Amino acid sequence: AAALAVTSGQERSAKRFTRAINRHRAAWLQSLLVVSDFESNRIVLDRLIASAMNLGELKYFDGEFYRLRSEEGDSEKAIAAYEIGVTIGGAAPKIYRALGQSYMRMGDNERARAAFESYLSAAPNAEDRALIEAEINNL
Repeated sequence: AAALAVTSGQERSAKRFTRAINRHRAAWLQSLLVVSDFESNRIVLDRLIASAMNLGELKYFDGEFYRLRSEEGDSEKAIAAYEIGVTIGGAAPKIYRALGQSYMRMGDNERARAAFESYLSAAPNAEDRALIEAEINNL
């Protein structure tokens, strides 16, 4: 019984810790991507993805990693990561904006339009609404 109480207490502590960390994780990951140490960033992202906690959100940052690194084949990898994040769910609406921008760069205007429209639907009060609407009109 004592072992169960310890395990139960540890689980509650772990859940509280995870909730506390998750409030700040997106900001930390965003600041991580600003640093152009792509090798280290890849290690951090891979470890977080392996944990499978908030995987949709992590796939957004995975896509951002590839978009910012911008090596050959990274545009396709970014799109694949964003699409997984959309499918899994749990990512912020900006994943649709990033997906739309990536499709637009690849010349896939139909998918870009659909992603941008999903973004505006998911974030009706987005600060960049006018810009995204202009992008849609230019497609």
